[in-house]
Parts: sequence; C-alpha cells; structure tokens
Amino acid sequence: MYGVGFGIGAIGATTKRSSGVAIDTDAQAFFTASGITDLTQKSAVNQLVLDLKSNSLWTKMKALYPIVGGNATAHSYNLKNTSQFQLSFSSGWTHSSTGMLPNGTSAYANTGLNTSTVLNENSSHYSIYLNTNTDGFYIDLGNRDADSENIFIPKTGNSTFINVNTTYGLRISVSNTDSRGLYVLSRTTSNLMTYFKNNSKITTSSASSGSVNGNFYLSAWNDNGTPNYFSNRNISICTIGDSLSDTESTNLSTCINTFNTTLGRNTY
Repeated sequence: MYGVGFGIGAIGATTKRSSGVAIDTDAQAFFTASGITDLTQKSAVNQLVLDLKSNSLWTKMKALYPIVGGNATAHSYNLKNTSQFQLSFSSGWTHSSTGMLPNGTSAYANTGLNTSTVLNENSSHYSIYLNTNTDGFYIDLGNRDADSENIFIPKTGNSTFINVNTTYGLRISVSNTDSRGLYVLSRTTSNLMTYFKNNSKITTSSASSGSVNGNFYLSAWNDNGTPNYFSNRNISICTIGDSLSDTESTNLSTCINTFNTTLGRNTY
C-alpha cells in the first residue's frame, strides 16, 4: 500500500514520498505541467517512468501519453517531455479516469509529431492500449502521404491491419477477435516489422518504403492531410519512438500492463 503523499520539489531535485520511493524528476515535471494530484495516479506514473528507465526504454521514447488525470489538459501532456508534442484535441472527446474516448465521427488528437523529421524510416515503434471492443474499419493511430503509411486498424471483421513506413495500401493482416488490449508495432530494419499483442508476438514481415511526411494522429488517420476513419475505442496509453527489439517490446508490454493494473484499467 502506498504511503501518504508525495513531496513536491524543484525540477532536477529528488523528492520522496513517505514510502521511501524516490519521485523521478521527469515524473515530477509531468505532475507539475498536468496538475495531477491524485496519489494513486502519481504512484503509477512514477513507477512507469522508473520501470522504463530500468529497462533502458526511456531513451527510446519521443512521445509518451499516459492519459491520466481525467481531463483533456492532463491527458494532452507528453510524459517524456512536457514541452514537446502536446496533444491537440478536436471536438467529440470524453475524458475520464479510464482514459480518453473518441466519438467515432469527429474526434481525433494531433500529436504534432511529424514522423519524417522525428523518427527514422527503419527505426520506429508505436504502442497503444485500447479498452473498447468494437468492430469496424476504424483507425486508432497513424498517418500517410502519397507514398507510405503508418496504420493500425485493431479489428475489422476478425482481422487487424498494420503498417509501419510501408507502401500505401500494402498492409499486413493478422487474425484478431477482440480489439481490447495492448499493441506494440515496431520497424527494426528495412525489411523487418514486428507486431505484439498483449505481450505475445504475432507476426514479422514487410519492407519499408519511406518515412511518412505528416503529423501522427490518434483515434483517426492523418489521411494525407485530412483526418479520416475516426475510431470509437477508448485509449489508456500510447507511446511513439525508436524501434524496439523483441525483448524490448515484451518489456514495454510488462511496464504498461503494470501501470494500467495499478490504475484498474487493464484488460488482460
């Protein structure tokens, strides 16, 4: 059981809660920016940062949205760096303790992260945790330009469709009967793309065709400059960053599952 309260100190200083666990300075920066005061949420975020760092995953992150705080302002902040890639929300969102739920018709979030300038064509990953089981051609993250695409469709029929910096339209299809859970997509080389669901590796395939020039969207697709294929699935965490090995993908899954379990919103 967690101790009572967190100490609040200057950024760069180490503070401690009464249980004796140090508050990471990056976690503290996030608390300051987002205004989060709930002790369970702060404990979960702090432990997430510690776990990512101990598994050498923190440096892999460019954007990390833990989606805690229950409101749009708190949900918008990038835990990795609160001064970069803050989410910009359209209309049609519901924010709560379980995450953020789009309406499926107009809601999307612009990360402000252009994948062609921030990520490497053959070294990038995306992860997302969904808490809603729905079926349909809804895109939960991604972007495309005239040549290449990043796309993730968790469940349409009984299939998932994925692409990471691959030719527009040439998607990998794998079986999936439930859209809920944690998904980790990673491109590690020019001819290797991996896909994990709930800490299990599903598929490896596909050649890259170029880094997508455009901002990365959540709960819709940046369809060559236009939001399209709006999702209706609740998101509880999302990460964007450099490529992950199979071991790193597994470790990231474990870190995120621990985080969502602490917050009572895990689905596996």
